[in-house]
Amino acid sequence: QILNVPGNRVGLVSFNENLKNYHDLSDNLTSLTNQINNTYVASGSTCSCCGINKAYDMLSSSDPSRKRFIVFMSDGLANRRCTTVTNCAPFDAAIKCPWTSNTTCFSGTSTSGSSCGSDACTNNFGPSMNNTIWSADRAHVNLNVNVSSVGFLVNNCRDANLTLSEVARVGGGVYRVGSNALELFQAYSDIA
Repeated sequence: QILNVPGNRVGLVSFNENLKNYHDLSDNLTSLTNQINNTYVASGSTCSCCGINKAYDMLSSSDPSRKRFIVFMSDGLANRRCTTVTNCAPFDAAIKCPWTSNTTCFSGTSTSGSSCGSDACTNNFGPSMNNTIWSADRAHVNLNVNVSSVGFLVNNCRDANLTLSEVARVGGGVYRVGSNALELFQAYSDIA
């Protein structure tokens, strides 16, 4: 749908413990599809901020007169952060925090993740969650990018849902959830 409009381009970013792969902005559907089919395999932890930060880098060199968007999808809780600060506030501060207090904890712009623990929803990944939200806010404020999010199989994880809904809220976008291919197709169609 996006590439049906002349002049539009799409980029891809994948992440696990760190930035994994990316495809620069392009209007070549075959190249984009090949990237997905040949290199995208779910694995590892979830460095959500890594993905958003790489998208920020890609969009920062694009034409600022054009509308710019990030559609962020995750199947898990943000459990890797993009800053090496280790003593940060818990996630309870996230709604107010990344931009009003203690920003050194959450203002990581790296695409390499730092460990926050295991990949289980029961742990408190406050710094990673806040870092993800901060990264979405940075893209929206600094580059006027609209950031939407899609949660895949996150229905039973309150913190994953909260993080993804906050990413969309601070990014000026929408949050959609999908638990199967049809629901994901609909979520992406709605956002497109």
